[in-house]
Amino acid sequence: MVFPADRPLADVKGDAAVLRYLEKQDFPAERCVGEVSTHEGQGVLVTAFVKGTEPAPSTRTQGELGDLVGRLHALKGAPKAARRDAGGLHLFTVDCTIRSEIDTARACLEAGAFRGTDKAWDALVAKLTSADDFAALPKALVHPDPATVNAITTKAGIVLIDWSGAGFGPRVVGLGLVLSACVRGKTFDREAADAAMGSYRHHVTLDAAELERLEDAIAHRALIHEAYSWAVGMASQRKPASNKSWPHNNDGIAKLAQYVRARWSDR
Repeated sequence: MVFPADRPLADVKGDAAVLRYLEKQDFPAERCVGEVSTHEGQGVLVTAFVKGTEPAPSTRTQGELGDLVGRLHALKGAPKAARRDAGGLHLFTVDCTIRSEIDTARACLEAGAFRGTDKAWDALVAKLTSADDFAALPKALVHPDPATVNAITTKAGIVLIDWSGAGFGPRVVGLGLVLSACVRGKTFDREAADAAMGSYRHHVTLDAAELERLEDAIAHRALIHEAYSWAVGMASQRKPASNKSWPHNNDGIAKLAQYVRARWSDR
């Protein structure tokens, strides 16, 4: 992978440190090949090819992803280079923190010539303005986007790939990203949610503060994607382009968060 020139080489070396640590832990992830290098001022990280296919969305897939994220969050003894602030998607922010992800999304949204003329735009800006980065909640080693698009089904099971920007971030957001795939508009897939939550709980127990923030954690990335969809639409077509993820599925997110909190308490 060749990174943008504005991504510090130290951050690319941090990606390599995460992958080497995961290899020592025998965690299912892509493996480093050689040392980090540069090409015309851009960091270069080479990893071994993972042979397989992208897993199809299913109850089984959500269970496996929940298990992998739980195993990841339970790991101990990560090296200093891997203990950097993380949790944000590297596509949206250079430093890969959730705070930067929120602030950059808002800045991109406000750069469009649409401010103050649309209620949905106003709602997005207001939500981003009040959005919390979950910094006060328990942290763990996190993958910034543990979704099927970053997973490969192999003969041995699912392997997570694309660890750019991985590091220490709020673990509730990692679980929230897995659970977000269970949302179905105004409702949610109960079996998939049970599979994800149940397998995650084999490794990690969320505390009361994390459960209280679960709804925001599930909705977080949908909010960021919606902001960027609007911003890109304004920049390319001079009109907003919704990706229909926020706030269109807020009812389903709220119901899913309530269900998980109740089920968590029951166990």
